[in-house]
Amino acid sequence: MTGREKIVENTFRLVEETTGVRVCYWPLGLPRSGGSSFRMENPDHSSHTCPYCTLVKNACNTGWCLRSKAFGIEKAAHSEGGFDGLCYMGVHDLVFPIRMDGQLLGILYLTGFRREDEEERAKRLILRGCRRMNTDAEQMWAAYWELPCLTAAQMEALRSSARYLREILLTVLQTAKPLR
Repeated sequence: MTGREKIVENTFRLVEETTGVRVCYWPLGLPRSGGSSFRMENPDHSSHTCPYCTLVKNACNTGWCLRSKAFGIEKAAHSEGGFDGLCYMGVHDLVFPIRMDGQLLGILYLTGFRREDEEERAKRLILRGCRRMNTDAEQMWAAYWELPCLTAAQMEALRSSARYLREILLTVLQTAKPLR
């Protein structure tokens, strides 16, 4: 791991410690997509691993999470500035494409939190998901409430921070070795 890659890891960790929000980078990493050798050393920074997401993945064997991620990647591929929304189990995500020379290299996620104004919508998603998974909705709902809750002002600050994280990542990717 290079010094710059360590800076990215440390920056992600600092954002997580100060906000409670998970930060991860999903490299597409395919040579034809302009992928590079850059990888996150900490596996928690390359997947959604908050306790709630882990509970959900254990209940559904990650299949729905993978479909949700594929949907996010497809949407990010057609988005310049990124987007945010709820996953199928109510977790709020901020999603930012990482592009170099017009090619999508990866996706930056800020995830593992809830918004104060989305509880009803999240509850509907969680109840529907629990019915499909045949799992305990009360346990899932209780775990959801353990996620950090962000206000509208905190969301704006997080979006701003994400833009800086994207620039840091892009700087590192520009100096990483291409895949062969």
